[in-house]
Amino acid sequence: MLFKRHVNFIFASVCFVLAIQRKAYVVPQLYEDN
Repeated sequence: MLFKRHVNFIFASVCFVLAIQRKAYVVPQLYEDN
């Protein structure tokens, strides 16, 4: 149970980082287009 919760936390952290990287990559492009 504790291990599964730890894995879910790592998975959530990875998704969070990927989302931030994607945002950091998309936002400058939107500003450049305008």
